[in-house]
Amino acid sequence: MKRYKKKRSLAVIILAFPIIFCVVFALFKWGIRGAVVTSTTVKSFQEIKKAAEQGEAKSEFNLGNAYKYGLGVPVNDGEAVRWFRKSADQGDAMAQCSLGVAYILGKGVEANEGTAVEWFRKSADQGDVLAQNNLGNAYYFGRGVKKDVQIAYEWFLLASNGGNSKASEMLASIEDLLTPDEKLAARNWARQWKPKPAQ
Repeated sequence: MKRYKKKRSLAVIILAFPIIFCVVFALFKWGIRGAVVTSTTVKSFQEIKKAAEQGEAKSEFNLGNAYKYGLGVPVNDGEAVRWFRKSADQGDAMAQCSLGVAYILGKGVEANEGTAVEWFRKSADQGDVLAQNNLGNAYYFGRGVKKDVQIAYEWFLLASNGGNSKASEMLASIEDLLTPDEKLAARNWARQWKPKPAQ
């Protein structure tokens, strides 16, 4: 009987060992790593905040994202918009696009589609593909601007050429709404388009 209990105890230990190992490994890997990531995030947030407070445009944009997504700080749409605006005023294309999104959604600022389009245009003119796609959507749906499918097609072309998959989907879905001449004119416009300096 004792011999049977010893064998059974040994079998339980042998079977339990892989499970215990996996649990310890998982706790070490994700628990310890999570703590490191958290402390790094807090440290990075402090560094970004310091640089943003000194007027560095990219850090202002990053600080806006920290507040928008709650990275190292609680989510605060108003603060996100404040930092996006500081960066956007210095000509940062990604901040301009983010500010446009805030205006179109009314997140941290009163919704204003016309103002959103102004920021999208500043960003899109510099070559930001997300802003180009957003501007295409604005023209296609008539949000903040008069609806114009050909202009929408032009901006979707640019964004698609820059690798934006949503713009490519929109191109395919609206292609039949344009005449061959309108599509040719849009393609010629897109071929000749050049980015403008930051505004």
